[in-house]
Amino acid sequence: MTGQAAFEYISEAVRLALAGDIQAVVTAPIHISLREVSKLITRSRILKVIELAHQSHPSGRQVS
Repeated sequence: MTGQAAFEYISEAVRLALAGDIQAVVTAPIHISLREVSKLITRSRILKVIELAHQSHPSGRQVS
């Protein structure tokens, strides 16, 4: 997949989400090797993603 194709797929997914046609968009890292992924996964990054997902939930609950 080229960078342009990846951009177009993500742009379309975002457009569909903003239009309410889909409820969520999930992406994978673009242009990163699996070897690099293991270096980027940290406890703090995982917790940040969990907090962001929780805060964006329709219930509106805040993470304490």
